[in-house]
Amino acid sequence: MKTIQQIRSGLGNPAYCKINNEPYMPLVIEEIGIGPNGHKAISVAHYYEQNGDLVADPEMCFEEWDGKLWPYYFRACTGYEQEVYFTDEQGRKMMRPTVKRELQQFAAMWNRNIREQGFVEASKGNEVAA
Repeated sequence: MKTIQQIRSGLGNPAYCKINNEPYMPLVIEEIGIGPNGHKAISVAHYYEQNGDLVADPEMCFEEWDGKLWPYYFRACTGYEQEVYFTDEQGRKMMRPTVKRELQQFAAMWNRNIREQGFVEASKGNEVAA
């Protein structure tokens, strides 16, 4: 998600930013702690309002390391979720390689869409919090 990294970098790498870019749903990027491999975790989501509640659709979580964002979680507003990592019955951390590939492919497509929709340009002058 080079576009997300470019947006964050241009804003000084804030812990939170919300980018309004009509007619598209706002894009929210926020640090959410530590991911499953011990690296900084970042949530990226589009939000809309439904019955007075904010709904993320979709939301992806990434770990930031080696200068890249690596997806590990996906959720759609329908309740559909995918997780790359899980703990088996013996307590071992396991990986789902097919899910990892699928999330990487979706992230690449979403990255292009976010760029083409003008979110990089729209990020200048948007809401930022440390």
